[in-house]
Amino acid sequence: MRGPRARFPAARLRGALLVLGGSDGLAELDSVDALEAGGGAWRARKRLPGARVHAAAAGAGPGQGEGQGEGEGALYVVGGWAAGHHLRRVDRYSPDTDEWTEAPPLITGHYMIHSLSIQSVTFLIFQVERSPALEFLLKLFSTDGLSI
Repeated sequence: MRGPRARFPAARLRGALLVLGGSDGLAELDSVDALEAGGGAWRARKRLPGARVHAAAAGAGPGQGEGQGEGEGALYVVGGWAAGHHLRRVDRYSPDTDEWTEAPPLITGHYMIHSLSIQSVTFLIFQVERSPALEFLLKLFSTDGLSI
């Protein structure tokens, strides 16, 4: 990575490893770094629309694997924590344009989210807030469309 970073999500998209947001220990970050397939140096990608920590990130669509064609695949960054608030925000990154667009938000804000993609379905695992016991709620979206 191009600098110190903690509490960040990471995801693979078109063979590249992307690390997004997080914290440098002093402030929440909006930076995005990518390590292309085959190694080499980390390089900057378009910054997130807002700084956040403890978000989830997942590649979606056929382009999440290696060797996929242009125009395929996207990356979603979901929820997180910023300025003392749980985030509802969901952002979609297009590697073709190096741009972010806002996707439909979560129903409620969540942070400390984890993601797992299996074929065309991405599972998002949330800690249930305000619960005395450690509980988890499983939500999912398919790569055909965001349906959180």
